[in-house]
Amino acid sequence: MIALYLGGFRLVVFPVASITSLMRRVESRQRPIYVIDVPYAVLLPVMTYYLNNPPIDLAILSLLTLIVIGVPRKFGPAFKTIYSRAYPIGSSLGRAMLIITAILALIGVPLGDAIHALFIGFIAVIMSSLCIPMLNPGILWFSMRRYGIVGFEIPMLLFISAILRAIYYLVGPQLIAASLILAFIVYIEVAASYLSGERVKVL
Repeated sequence: MIALYLGGFRLVVFPVASITSLMRRVESRQRPIYVIDVPYAVLLPVMTYYLNNPPIDLAILSLLTLIVIGVPRKFGPAFKTIYSRAYPIGSSLGRAMLIITAILALIGVPLGDAIHALFIGFIAVIMSSLCIPMLNPGILWFSMRRYGIVGFEIPMLLFISAILRAIYYLVGPQLIAASLILAFIVYIEVAASYLSGERVKVL
């Protein structure tokens, strides 16, 4: 609510906090760590409001998010199924993108491009490796026979797409075209994965 009241750039906190909470539950880090969680949830929007420096704000948000979700020592057997094979890859790439986003913001990459990297390279990568293959089928009572071609390339393609989009100004607009092509391939793979399955019949 603080982020909503302050408005502007701080609205980015909403989707990032949602993914952060979801990752902590999935990775069994449910117990709060108040020294970290309270500043993240309450003080971060206020602090960035008084800093009033969006690139620094974005860097702080990215790095503090990485601290809040932490780095798991290993992924358990629950992540070995056809539905969850992509998550260890996606969560690792998402964490890497938090660091990359902070670097992009601090070296002067246009703010819109850095935020885009955060949304595609972190949020979309986590969504593609967690929500699409695992949560959505469970909610929709839908069973997929496969997810992607090898089971983990979808978050990798989105990660590369985000990188290309973030650095296009160094090379030219052809990187944007390449980024869009990779995103389009992801859409096709996700659609094909859902089409491979069927609704679960509940009697």
